[in-house]
Amino acid sequence: CLLCGAGWYQAQSGTLACDACPVGLHCNGTGLGSPSGHCDAGSFSGGGASSSACTRCPAGRHCNETGLGAPSGECGVGTYSSGGAASSECTACPAGMHCNATGLGAASGVCSAGTYSSGGAASSACTACPAGMYCEGVGLSAPSGACEAGRYNPLTGAASRDACRLCAAGQYQNLTGQTSCVACGAGTYCAGSGSTAETPCRAGTYNDAPSAAACLLCGAGWYQARSGTLACDACPVGLHCNGTGLGSPS
Repeated sequence: CLLCGAGWYQAQSGTLACDACPVGLHCNGTGLGSPSGHCDAGSFSGGGASSSACTRCPAGRHCNETGLGAPSGECGVGTYSSGGAASSECTACPAGMHCNATGLGAASGVCSAGTYSSGGAASSACTACPAGMYCEGVGLSAPSGACEAGRYNPLTGAASRDACRLCAAGQYQNLTGQTSCVACGAGTYCAGSGSTAETPCRAGTYNDAPSAAACLLCGAGWYQARSGTLACDACPVGLHCNGTGLGSPS
């Protein structure tokens, strides 16, 4: 008698032919009286499998259990498979890329400037760069930087460091990655734009309101010996203060 070939078997005696290996099983030798085993997860067979490897699950599909006669489903959005997926979760989309459809064999594209993804992005929009940060370039796995001290950015999705705005005169910001600036307090000033700290009003000057870009001179008849004050002091009894901006009586 002739041996049944690989991919075939015969469980009965006295037959005229062999039977094709059943769906979901493999017959990986010759002369078999029964199939040699189930197809592993990550593979399938529609019948007649002659190798224990069966047929590798195709790209974009998953074969998430043993003994399958066909793939068990498509990879979901945010995932992909180049083939052989043994789990219904497939492979998470790589960092800096997006997988915006089902059944993908590879990532569908890179995250655009102003966005990023640490992995698993299910939309071509990826994740918008947070306010106070910027995402300069494509395919980022994280924001590329934070706005420097003296700057701020109130909006999401910034694609360039240039989106970080300078704090206006009268304001400052001493921290990085901020969404707004801080008003300079009374008794201080912030000259020009992009200040990173308040500057106390010097002796002979004062400022009684916040958000000042400059301090005011003490008027004639007044003086101020201290810095960082909200008002000037009247010239003492018996002395004169015959100029402006005096730090002591004249």
